[in-house]
Amino acid sequence: MEYIRRQAGDQFIWKGGHSFGDWLAYSTTDADYPGATTDKDLIQTAYFARSTDLLRSTAEVLGKKEDADFYAGLLDHIRSAFQTEFVTPNGRLSSNTQTAYSLALAFDLLPESQRKEAAERLAADVARSSTSRWLSWYTADLPSAERLRIFSTKLICC
Repeated sequence: MEYIRRQAGDQFIWKGGHSFGDWLAYSTTDADYPGATTDKDLIQTAYFARSTDLLRSTAEVLGKKEDADFYAGLLDHIRSAFQTEFVTPNGRLSSNTQTAYSLALAFDLLPESQRKEAAERLAADVARSSTSRWLSWYTADLPSAERLRIFSTKLICC
């Protein structure tokens, strides 16, 4: 975690370094969806937030209040930086991809006021794409509860 924190610096955006990025990106020859390219910095920063949140919750379970408070504060900074860097004022993500919306929703990186619209954008994109089994690939890495939470406003099933 300390390595990632140093890489992110005072901006709390994890940039550069080696990253697989969106290595299972959906692509198509359809002119209206020329390929899904999710910004590596967005993916890395989302996972920086997720890792921080896991450390926060682990510290809470272990009764290490000082560590839990530290990671909660760090998570707040990362969320704020994510929103500033990757979310428009209207709630659209800078990478308009299924991966970007999935990570932002599953890792709780969007303000509550933007979650419903983001879930609707994601659901519409999934419905529009020719891959009806979307949830079975990239988000297989997400726990089932988080996969289900992504679509709390729509009934889309894997």
